Amino acid sequence: MPIITLPDGNNLTFPDKVTGLDVAEKISKSLAKQAMIISVDGELKDLDFLIKKDCSIKIYTSKKYILKNIAKLLLLYSLLNIILFNILGLINNNNFTKLYCIITIIFIIIILNYIYNII
Repeated sequence: MPIITLPDGNNLTFPDKVTGLDVAEKISKSLAKQAMIISVDGELKDLDFLIKKDCSIKIYTSKKYILKNIAKLLLLYSLLNIILFNILGLINNNNFTKLYCIITIIFIIIILNYIYNII
């Protein structure tokens, strides 16, 4: 009899083994239609994954997933343009401009690392 803990802290109890899709359907029909993947105790699983024991889950929908990735791509594009601008600024002979460009590039690398965990 698995007890499923949702991100908001609520619990759902099922009499027997249950799939991620069953959990989404119990919450709402529209969520079940939009659901793409679930996270079971922090591990991504398919909606057909059979949940046999107590766990916490998060349901990812297509809308949230697509919007989140589009936002990340737009941010990445903008930051890369700023880096390119600053690299071109390093060619300038002004020492203040060079220092500003180097600090900006380091700051953007820190932001990219935070968002994408690339380093």
